[in-house]
Amino acid sequence: MKIYYIEEDILKYLLSYVETYCKTEIEAISLNNCKTDEIENSEKNLILISSTSLYDMNRTHEVLKKIKIQFPETKIRIILGGSMHYILNNEDFLNHYTQASHICVGKGEEFLRTLIDKKVPKGVHFAEDFGNIKPYRINKKYRIEKEVKITFNDNRCDWQKCLFCHHQTRHVCPINTAEKIAEDVEYYIKECNYKHFYFYDNNMNPHVLNKFLKILLEKGLNKYSPTFYLFGLRVDSQFEVLTEILEQWKPSPIVGGSWGLEFYDQEILDLYNKNTKLKQIDNALAFFHKYGIANDAYLLLGLPGVNNKHIEHFKEFIDHKSYLVRDYRVSFFLLNPFIRMYEDKEKFKMHEKNYLTLQDFFLDKINAPKIRTIFKNFDSWDEDLGRYVDRGETLRKYFPILKHKKMKFHPNMFLLDDHSCNLLTSLRLLGEKSEEKS
Repeated sequence: MKIYYIEEDILKYLLSYVETYCKTEIEAISLNNCKTDEIENSEKNLILISSTSLYDMNRTHEVLKKIKIQFPETKIRIILGGSMHYILNNEDFLNHYTQASHICVGKGEEFLRTLIDKKVPKGVHFAEDFGNIKPYRINKKYRIEKEVKITFNDNRCDWQKCLFCHHQTRHVCPINTAEKIAEDVEYYIKECNYKHFYFYDNNMNPHVLNKFLKILLEKGLNKYSPTFYLFGLRVDSQFEVLTEILEQWKPSPIVGGSWGLEFYDQEILDLYNKNTKLKQIDNALAFFHKYGIANDAYLLLGLPGVNNKHIEHFKEFIDHKSYLVRDYRVSFFLLNPFIRMYEDKEKFKMHEKNYLTLQDFFLDKINAPKIRTIFKNFDSWDEDLGRYVDRGETLRKYFPILKHKKMKFHPNMFLLDDHSCNLLTSLRLLGEKSEEKS
């Protein structure tokens, strides 16, 4: 079987997995080194395409268009996955791109193994229906361009009660001990010459992390200067347990972490059942900053019920505590039927409207089809104006915050069209010039 793939890291993980566990003999061929007319259009072969951002969707659109032109009768099976398929109406997607055969929502290792060794019907499939992923390492022949991804426990946040959260999938990866990940990291450092690692635990356990770092130090791996980035941190976790190891291992092997702050106002955090306190935010950022660890703060703006008083309180935090933060990663709230607060739309004074499509996000960038997303446009009650307003008018309330030079906007996180994101970037640059003059 020939598997054609686009040269990107996520697909190298999948290929490493199926080459480890599949019974079928596989020949992996990078599309970067293969022209479209060199692809064998046979139903026994596969093409793998992953879309993890709106920008990737542009590339996916072009690849599928070329395949359709090259093979009007598409026999080769085209498999799509990536985090974008969490937010798309995938039936719409397959109805438009008829040359595509399968979509996997979630971590695709076991789905792909099953597809290769057995028959899986065409259509949309969910990773959790194919069982748990077995332990594996990246094959040496595939070079990872970014950090090597590792995890102790990749399940969604244990709290899972925030009213605005969309918990996309259940845990399917093996729960790994500190000892197991230390062995993997030692292998990647010594055998593959990797030095940079990315923990994608969405609920990092500081005690397990502490034990892991101590094992690496005992093994003498600190001499290789490995670095670790921590994703999806909660400010109510007990990261102070890392004090001893961070005092011993300098500079810190943890180079950065992303915190789900969402908003800096206790009334709003309580309204949305975030279960964190402002003092915890202050302490968490200060602790990492003390040891030279970069803080990236994820913000969620545009929530119903936020008034000018709340925004002013948030602005005070931005004005006085931003020295603790490297970047603010800004998301703008969108309504979808899979979040807890959807059931209480009336309580939050939201009027839902139409489903947003890929066209709404891309505008004139590509000839994007009207594939629906899971997100709905909506109007919400504005307490300060005393009327319902659309998302654009809600966005304008945040301009005093958004002009700060550390604000980072990305269509995939902000889920606004490109023009709005360009406007926000211009606003931030304007803010930077104002700060320079003052």
